[in-house]
Amino acid sequence: MTGTTAGVYDLVRDAIQSVPTPYTEDVIEDVCLVIEGDPQFMKRYDALVASLGKMVTNNAIGTHAKALAGMQTVKQVPATRAKIIGSYTKLKP
Repeated sequence: MTGTTAGVYDLVRDAIQSVPTPYTEDVIEDVCLVIEGDPQFMKRYDALVASLGKMVTNNAIGTHAKALAGMQTVKQVPATRAKIIGSYTKLKP
């Protein structure tokens, strides 16, 4: 993965390994919860936010989680469990 969000891709790739499979429609929020729950992941997340901005970082988390999970967009919903995001996209296989 190359480009400006390569670091986000790496973070999501590492975090999604802790999300149980099969992935649910809430896999994006699940990835965010894994990031929040791991101090090393949060350190990486904070560094990405500092360099890319929160909006770019969070949008890239969603994009990369969707791609890594191999799922499609359903609808945007408010986040109810993760604190680093305000909303996320529910997905389907």
